[in-house]
Amino acid sequence: MRLSDFITNNVEPILQAWEDFARTIDTPGAPLDAEALRDHAEQMLHAIVLDLRTKQSAQEQLAKAQGNAPASVSETPAETHAVTRLMAGFTIDQMVSEYRALRTSVLSQWSKHVTGTPLELDDMTRFHEAIDQALAESIASYSRAVEASRNIFLGILGHDLRTPLGAILLGADVLRRSEGIGTKATRISSQIYTSVKRASQIVGDLLDLTRCQMGPGIPIKRERLDLLPLCEHITEEIRAFHPSTDILFEKKRR
Repeated sequence: MRLSDFITNNVEPILQAWEDFARTIDTPGAPLDAEALRDHAEQMLHAIVLDLRTKQSAQEQLAKAQGNAPASVSETPAETHAVTRLMAGFTIDQMVSEYRALRTSVLSQWSKHVTGTPLELDDMTRFHEAIDQALAESIASYSRAVEASRNIFLGILGHDLRTPLGAILLGADVLRRSEGIGTKATRISSQIYTSVKRASQIVGDLLDLTRCQMGPGIPIKRERLDLLPLCEHITEEIRAFHPSTDILFEKKRR
């Protein structure tokens, strides 16, 4: 029996094996129902059947084996499956294990009907290629979704940090400008002001990085900078953090 016909005639047993395996995967969220466990598996099987029934030249087979198959113009079921599995709490290793289970399930059930004809052997090769292609699509989609989530988190974190840092910066500025607080208090408040200002700049850089990865990029403005004041500020900051340590800043002449 040709593999494409076997898959078409045995979709339910294959899906049940997929569901049974997916149910054994431990995820931090609530247990998934049968529909969620079978998520996009049927569409992926139909895509594999279509691939098996599509004529393929030797050059096309070589390109696919090297990971150079033509890119799909729309999101594939494997790509969508990766995102839903990420949202369900699956790790990338757990998602990959589903494909191993699917490969084993289909081939073990089909082997009972195999007679060893050249067409059947070619079907097995084509099936491995199709599974590998779906797996590659899922991994790439999963990685993109993780990167997008990380960028969103960094953007929210940077935005939320601006308000408390702004309040500290304002308070330190008011305190360092106050009269009658003593030399030591003035020095400490000035150091707090400088440090928080640097932290605000770091948050700004973080937001710029997020915009670069999620948007058109960071506009670059070149300007000359005197490193001496910057180095002196950093040295004072380190001294405030390590008051018992004697920290020296040396300016070397050219």
